[in-house]
Amino acid sequence: MRPIAHKLLAIPLTILDTFQLSVKSSAVTQSLTAFLGNILSSFIFATALILISRLLGPQQFGIFSIATALIVMFSRIIDSGLNAVMTRFLPEIKENKTQAKQLIKQVLWWRLWICVFGIIGMWLLGPEIQNILNYQQPELWGSIILGAILLVIFNHCITIMSTFDKYAQVNMLLIVQGMIKLVSILVVILLGYGVTQSLVFLYAVAPIITIFLSWKWLKEWLWMMPAKISATWQQAIIRFAPHSLVGTFALVIISHIDLLFVQSNFSSFDTGIYAGASRITQVVTAITLSSATVFNNRATRYHDRATQKKYLQKSLIVTLLSVMGFVCFVPVSKLIIMLTIGPEYISGLSVLLILVANAFLGLALIPYISFFYALDVPQYFSIGGILQAVTIVAINSLYLTQFGLTAAAYSRLIATIIFGLYTVGMIWYWWGRQSKK
Repeated sequence: MRPIAHKLLAIPLTILDTFQLSVKSSAVTQSLTAFLGNILSSFIFATALILISRLLGPQQFGIFSIATALIVMFSRIIDSGLNAVMTRFLPEIKENKTQAKQLIKQVLWWRLWICVFGIIGMWLLGPEIQNILNYQQPELWGSIILGAILLVIFNHCITIMSTFDKYAQVNMLLIVQGMIKLVSILVVILLGYGVTQSLVFLYAVAPIITIFLSWKWLKEWLWMMPAKISATWQQAIIRFAPHSLVGTFALVIISHIDLLFVQSNFSSFDTGIYAGASRITQVVTAITLSSATVFNNRATRYHDRATQKKYLQKSLIVTLLSVMGFVCFVPVSKLIIMLTIGPEYISGLSVLLILVANAFLGLALIPYISFFYALDVPQYFSIGGILQAVTIVAINSLYLTQFGLTAAAYSRLIATIIFGLYTVGMIWYWWGRQSKK
């Protein structure tokens, strides 16, 4: 029993030692910069969403939430995994300005053609999509398409700036965009004209100003004609891109398909309740995305086994903080609903707890997911995405009408648990293979 007791006592000491080593690293400094910026921008945006939810009520907020969900989903379809391609390869060649420019030029050229076909497809399929979703809002469709295109451009700029460690500028853009949305909402509230339609349009066009601000730092990297990349990089991209594409399309399903299932099977009021609970998790999601941006760029550079081992040890800190975050959230969850989106949404308390648990679990997994950017295992992303997408679709298809909104929330949590087990298993398998070499 004594060796087991010593091992148990060693766990907190190991975490403490790891933390002391971590705070000295540039990765943690960058994470803190991105973290603080995202907290501020998320707080601003959360304030905007609180005003929207209280202004519109569950019924109209459901309509607004489906519109914003479609903007995000369409933007990811148009992206087609190209952001993942840049995240995977750009950090390795960013010191070589010629090669970096060639890669960005080529990605921009691909984006142009995908955008053209994407706009045509979304416009032609609009009526059919609205029928399937039980979402007859044709007056919002133009704003949805415009918002998707602008979001693709904005994310492209953010990816480049993050790769070149311009985290302060990234934070500024996110904060400015949040302020634009907040001010726009206040103006709409004061005018009180065509509230839902106006809010969707303002949400869609919010990235315009931040895209123009990006020009100050990215003018030599944007709006360029394509350049031929080397055969070596071309082969590497061709090998990675199909998995990135599958993973991105799976992410389209993972990110908002549960909300669309709710809309297609229930009323906009129910959709509003579910969306309200989802919006409260946005702060945790923002922290997750900012951490992913930093971890992805750092992990890509870690190729030797010793550095990778230190990286995995430091990842324990994120896991521990995620558990602590969820434990602290549970006792105040009801109060948070009352103070934020309002008492009209209190019926979504159980949904909120499930979705917040899923959000913190996703945050805990980020360092381990990023680890695969350093490895030559492109199928990890596509298989992982498919596992999550199939799980969410299957649970919603089988149990949504029987168990209601909680089934939709559990579909996300179960999918993340399965993906987490898959991720840990893949790391275990890869590490074992490397030990035998």
